[in-house]
Amino acid sequence: MQRITGLRQDVAIMLKDILLHVTDFMYGIVGFILLMSIVVFIHEFGHYYAARLCNVRVEIFSIGFGKKAFSFIDRAGCQWAISYLPIGGYVKFFGDKSGASNADNDVLDAMTEEDKKVSFHFKNLWQKIFIVAAGPLANFILCFVILWGLFFFRGVGHSDPYIMDVLPDMPAAEAGLKRGDKILTIDGFAIESVQQSRTELIKTFGRTTNIEILRGDDVKIFLLTPVMREMQGQEIPVVG
Repeated sequence: MQRITGLRQDVAIMLKDILLHVTDFMYGIVGFILLMSIVVFIHEFGHYYAARLCNVRVEIFSIGFGKKAFSFIDRAGCQWAISYLPIGGYVKFFGDKSGASNADNDVLDAMTEEDKKVSFHFKNLWQKIFIVAAGPLANFILCFVILWGLFFFRGVGHSDPYIMDVLPDMPAAEAGLKRGDKILTIDGFAIESVQQSRTELIKTFGRTTNIEILRGDDVKIFLLTPVMREMQGQEIPVVG
């Protein structure tokens, strides 16, 4: 009886683990689809906006391919749609045979002069280049906006200047520095990141320098003389 109860518990735990993995997998898929849909929308909107600037009629703006799950037509006659197959998107211009912007020759041959004025295929070379390039350009702008937002709201990432390890028989160990010490200043210069500590130590060019350390609640000052070592063809001061 105990063996049966234990078996049931093992099966329940295993099923719970499987359910958690399946749930995580589904969240990952949904998140990926949403992220790619945003990227695709920005890309296709670049094509769409450039086409409108060049007076090209846009017939369909679709996120995804295949049968349309949702759609509406705006005042300009463009059908905005979300399709069931979420693996990209397309913009279909007047005179296109499909979303790949290949020409529908039968439609082009039957166009009037007024129709040709709003067809992508009758625009001059520079207008075509502008419309085609606007999609990738929109993605570059998106990357710039995201990076700007990260730097603006979070700042440039850096590591706090804690000593992670001290190598034996090196200047840091001989001076008395220990793992877990936080570097406060080097020669009176306030240190806020590991990158700053490296930069200031390189500036010493091997001369003895004062390093102010926070160890627990105590502030201590050590004299440290880096040794010169050759790295990548040049000598730089190292402390270990």
